Amino acid sequence: MLKIFLVMFKYTYFFIFAALLYSCAPDAQQNTPEEAAKHFFEELSKLNFEVAELYATEKTKKSLNFIRTELKMSNPTEQNAIKASFQLNFKTIKCAETDGETACQLCCGIDSSEATVQMVQKDKKWFVHWER
Repeated sequence: MLKIFLVMFKYTYFFIFAALLYSCAPDAQQNTPEEAAKHFFEELSKLNFEVAELYATEKTKKSLNFIRTELKMSNPTEQNAIKASFQLNFKTIKCAETDGETACQLCCGIDSSEATVQMVQKDKKWFVHWER
């Protein structure tokens, strides 16, 4: 009886531990270039650089670190201008492959702006390749 209890306890502990790990993992949806671009710019507009980095190439991460440093070193007026430049709200994202490269066209931001961003696939996940 004690052996059965110990085995059950061990497996219960394992499943609880696995559930905790899964629930703490960030929800990085990168199955398509559209998903990765959408989530990257959503997090960037919130100035949530840590989460935006989940959708970024290494060069893009360096750009995000530069922006983060720039924000810290700026006065409040400059900070507001920098923050305003990242208030992006794109309504459509269309991605296409041309000559072996994938690019996403983001349409109609707050100021009716459009942007194009390069995408990179690595290990079946998509990442934004954006340099400022």
